[in-house]
Amino acid sequence: ALKYNINLNNFVYIGINGNYPLLKNNDIRYAISSALNRNSICSKAYYNNAIAATGFFNPLWKETASVQNIQTEANLQITVENLSEIGYNSLDAEGYYVNSLGNRINLTLLVNSDNAMRVLAAKEIASQLKSAGINITVIEKGYEAYLAVLRSGGFQLYLGEVNITPNMDMTNLVAPGTAASYGVVTPTVEIPSSDETGETVQTTITAPANSLSVINGFYSGVNTITDVATALQTEMPMIPVCYRTGVLFCDENIENIKNSSASDIYFSIESYRIIKK
Repeated sequence: ALKYNINLNNFVYIGINGNYPLLKNNDIRYAISSALNRNSICSKAYYNNAIAATGFFNPLWKETASVQNIQTEANLQITVENLSEIGYNSLDAEGYYVNSLGNRINLTLLVNSDNAMRVLAAKEIASQLKSAGINITVIEKGYEAYLAVLRSGGFQLYLGEVNITPNMDMTNLVAPGTAASYGVVTPTVEIPSSDETGETVQTTITAPANSLSVINGFYSGVNTITDVATALQTEMPMIPVCYRTGVLFCDENIENIKNSSASDIYFSIESYRIIKK
């Protein structure tokens, strides 16, 4: 039998609970992201049946390839720079970054223990972040308990996976109440307005996350796909890890199989040829 890799739109990411003060800060998100060796995660946890993420969209989608620039190898210089921005400037005796009070960054990473590959990925992520001076404790829970913790908000980081629809709609990543939006916090902003006397006052309102606004703007024709990719990468509501791939086995007497996908396994059937022996 012959083996072919099949592109999937299954996005693996580190979810972030933005209700924790430290995790609200983009610098810690950038620090964690830049500490990841995504290629190593793909090989060690997914046995090379995954492609390292270069952004939020599938890296095989050519239309966004030029606007996604998340590195697939670790860049610890960027990690150090971002940790410095939030006051973690020195290393303790065990090699962890600490702030002026001597406190480390201690975070938990929740993972579904029923998914063996995801557990391996979580442990590899924790190991890589430890090497970068960030302490991560992996918490494994069965699927129902895992979901219960996500729904309760009692987590800091979690390793998740969501299928991005074939039309590349990223709404589920940032819209409240959707499949991948656990921990995504809608920001509160100050909007100046006038009261009945004409005096300018500050009014606090809850506004949509910038990423969601940009995505909605894309569908209304205001924003481009580049705007969406840039907003997601800048805001980083979660940290991209990889896109999984599938495997197709077929009879060795059939050749010229190409462009099969999870949504249409026979997409290129008109090009198939039977090898005559």
